[in-house]
Amino acid sequence: HNAKELRGEALALNSLCLIQIQNEEYEQAERTGNRAILIFQDIGDRLSEGIALGHLAQIHRDTGRFKEAQRLYSQAIQIHREVNNQIFEACHLIQMVCLQRLTKRNISHLLDVLYHSETILRTARSRYVLFSICERGHFALLNHQSAQEELSSAYQIALALDLDPLARSEIGLSLRRLQAAQKAFNAGGVLFRGEDLSALPTPLRHCLMEEKRKETDHPLTASP
Repeated sequence: HNAKELRGEALALNSLCLIQIQNEEYEQAERTGNRAILIFQDIGDRLSEGIALGHLAQIHRDTGRFKEAQRLYSQAIQIHREVNNQIFEACHLIQMVCLQRLTKRNISHLLDVLYHSETILRTARSRYVLFSICERGHFALLNHQSAQEELSSAYQIALALDLDPLARSEIGLSLRRLQAAQKAFNAGGVLFRGEDLSALPTPLRHCLMEEKRKETDHPLTASP
């Protein structure tokens, strides 16, 4: 194979990896993602390697392997900075903020990272700005405030960009997660770290439910 054919194969694997993540086929997605990363490394495509590492980080986050997810996000962000891929640097910073929100308590300083990332995405007129708006909504809910403003803004942008909020895409899933959390908030339901756990991927939900149970047993160490 020449480099062009190998790159085409790796890009196809990368796309398949995303579909497998959205279908919660995590074992297959991890194998697919690792194959793509190896090819990108072999042909020296650092930009695509960084994007693929972000997908691998998401797999680890969604399956409750938080330390490894953190390491992979950091690795991806470092590559994005090397190749000046500002859009994906911003996207993966937002995903890392989400990871910190789900796993840590002292996270107020992360809002600065979120606003910085959102500014980059707004300047680039990137649809991925929706990730930042949705994450801001979860932060509002984490602080016992309504996220209706963020939810409405996200839906307006999605419609303006002709994006289907019901699609099984990364953006569609983000919108529905925030919508579920806001609906639970409106109904007086109990959220965990700004999330309606029932809207999360199954392994992540089970992992956070276990953390919630531990915090109920040991309230002095509880997170919001």
